[in-house]
Amino acid sequence: ERQPVIHESPEMSMKLKDLVREVRACKTAAEERAVVAKECAAIRTAFKDGKDAYRARNINKLVYIYLLGHPTEFGQMECIRLMTSEQFAEKKAGYLALSLLVDEKHEVLTLVENQLKRDLSNKQEHIKTLALCAIANIAGEDMARDLGYEVATFLESASPNLKKKACLAGLRVIRRVPSMCETFLDKLTTLCNEKNHGVLLTGLSLIIEGLQTEEGASFRPAYTKSLKSYVKLLKSLVMYTFSSEYDVQGIADPFLQVRVLQFLRVIGTGDKEASEEMSDILAQVATNTEAYTPVGPAILYECVRTILTIESSNDLRGLAITILGRFLTNSSSNNIRYVALNTLTHVVERDAAAVQRHKNTIVDCLKDYDISIRKRALDLIYTLVNSSNIRLLVPDLINYLSFASPSLKGDLTEKICTASERYAPSMQWHIDTLIKVCVLAGAYVPEPAVNKLIAMVSRSAKETQAQATYKLWSEINKGPSTDLLQKEALLSAALWCVGEFADLLTTHHTPVAAEDVVTSVTALLHSTSSSAIKGCALTSLAKLCARSPSTKLLVIPTLEIFQESLDLELQQRAWEYLHLINSDDPTIFAAAFERMPCAETDSVVAASNADTAPGVEAAEETHVDPAKANATAFLDDVFGGGDVAVNVAPAATGGSSGGFNIDDIFGGPQVPVQQPEPARAPLGYTPQYPLVGKVDAMENRYFKVVIYSMRQDAGNRNKLLLAAVMSNVCGSHITDVELLAAVTRTATLQMHPKEQTAVGPQAFITQNMTVDNIPGPDGSVKPISMKIRLIFTVNGSKEVAEFTVAGIPS
Repeated sequence: ERQPVIHESPEMSMKLKDLVREVRACKTAAEERAVVAKECAAIRTAFKDGKDAYRARNINKLVYIYLLGHPTEFGQMECIRLMTSEQFAEKKAGYLALSLLVDEKHEVLTLVENQLKRDLSNKQEHIKTLALCAIANIAGEDMARDLGYEVATFLESASPNLKKKACLAGLRVIRRVPSMCETFLDKLTTLCNEKNHGVLLTGLSLIIEGLQTEEGASFRPAYTKSLKSYVKLLKSLVMYTFSSEYDVQGIADPFLQVRVLQFLRVIGTGDKEASEEMSDILAQVATNTEAYTPVGPAILYECVRTILTIESSNDLRGLAITILGRFLTNSSSNNIRYVALNTLTHVVERDAAAVQRHKNTIVDCLKDYDISIRKRALDLIYTLVNSSNIRLLVPDLINYLSFASPSLKGDLTEKICTASERYAPSMQWHIDTLIKVCVLAGAYVPEPAVNKLIAMVSRSAKETQAQATYKLWSEINKGPSTDLLQKEALLSAALWCVGEFADLLTTHHTPVAAEDVVTSVTALLHSTSSSAIKGCALTSLAKLCARSPSTKLLVIPTLEIFQESLDLELQQRAWEYLHLINSDDPTIFAAAFERMPCAETDSVVAASNADTAPGVEAAEETHVDPAKANATAFLDDVFGGGDVAVNVAPAATGGSSGGFNIDDIFGGPQVPVQQPEPARAPLGYTPQYPLVGKVDAMENRYFKVVIYSMRQDAGNRNKLLLAAVMSNVCGSHITDVELLAAVTRTATLQMHPKEQTAVGPQAFITQNMTVDNIPGPDGSVKPISMKIRLIFTVNGSKEVAEFTVAGIPS
């Protein structure tokens, strides 16, 4: 049983060790709160009565209570009183409590500055260090500005302990007031001559922070002159003789090695001469540091980051990437593997060939049990895919799709579809890949991928159509299982192809009886609960009946059942199909279900149950996202209403002819047409038609937009295809990309639907637009001017970029 704590005196609370013992003995949180509340009440009473003898003890107990997570604000003023004590033990307790119980936003700090100034000028060194430590922990902007110059004077002290504390305090000062970094950097130019490792470590931290500020950039040449000394220091640490004072598991002062490497990275960034001077020592660190020790990977990682950041040689960069590859294969730590994958993702654009050598190791990371490792490996593999290795990497991604977690399947499916569309070696390969994705990804397949699959099958050769239709039918012929019914993307593509190419299915090298196909589709129709799939299945049955009249007796009973469906769309569809089948003129039925024309490359194949053509009426009934509605209003305000084409709904068009008056549109004098410098096409983009010209439209920290002007029809010189190629120039994935555009009143604009709305790092997506540039009264055609608004989401934040493009070649 717990023994009650006996107080030494009724006028004081228990000792700190007794409080710790009593708290540890509590079995529930309620008991702990009761003990703490009782002790806080006793401490308040002691503070109120002015009992100074045990103030330090009470403050120490308050610190312990604070660490337990309980409120201790009532003791802040007592901390300040304790700081003024002449007894070192009490002063130390006051400073300790102040650093923990008070932060830079508390108003009570204004009462502390005078005491800090007095303690900084004290003759005793240990009191000065207390004041410097407090500044390093709690200094706000005002305190840093008031005490910064006094802190800087200690950098010239003969005491290593004071120098070390002054560097830490200075680091806090320049983070709060960057303009004061010159005061500190000017006094640390000779730091390389220091022998004390503690001073070197803290001093380098201060230098690195200062040189990375705008105000401290002017000191970089001064520190570059001492580069040889820091290279020599690092070499002495790498090739050291044993010293128990700094040895950590056989490595000399790894903390200082890491800090020197960070300093070299700052100095070598953008400086080729300095980078060459440090190349040898970086190679020594990379080859002589053992990775199997716990501290070795930390040094190697900083070395790799330095090599990949500075202007290093290709051989040295290859060595750095090899080290990252070893991290992936030999390390059992997920932290190290994650860091390696993250670093490779950032360097793959510049050193793709070197990273490609480790692609097998990277693919193996997809099987890791840690989801963060799998996600990072997926991002890296997607970045590695190109036209030369897509046949090797995409099958690995598809295999992983079969056992990927639901949280990762959606992103993985989108990446496979995007990479396949961009680098597909042939249409046959692309079709086979999308079919596999539909089979394995189920409900995670995006609708544009299904539309793309249907469009490609409709445009492909007869043999390819037969093979694709047979593969899709084989999947739905397995029976309407629960798993199959959830794969709506697969079902919609299969039903469309089975109905459209039923005649090819019955003449395949492994022929299928038309009656068997009808039986499978009918079973699927009665099993699914999706109205969309039921509509596709009814259409497929009607087409099967048109292709194979012998199935008429099997199809009619099913359609008669759906004549009484509660779903009005299905009921109407069944009535119409029955009426056509039973028509007195069989040519009408055959003509109604003729094979559909091939879908255009950039068009989205509409679902077979869509009975209204997309237009203004359909667009008005569509729910519009608020961000898009705001963007539309923005364009309407600029161009004055409905005389422009705005991308509110796919394929929405508009425009009216009239005289060209740029003043009316842009609200000012005529914008001079500027011919920008030719833009380099993003890697992997090839214009589809003869190129008229191209312009750099916009570039910010997320996107670079280049507009390519192409002529589709040589006989119509007024009609152009514009391709807005949006390249992701940041290191993050960008989603929900939407481009809205408007043209002048002398042109009409039709927006083509995008097949994807997400883009990975260093990748691009394309928005195609058709512009009909109306000639003026004199027959001349003006260059195209456009107003564009780009909406997208990056790192969870919605961003908007607005820009005007003038002088698009026509």
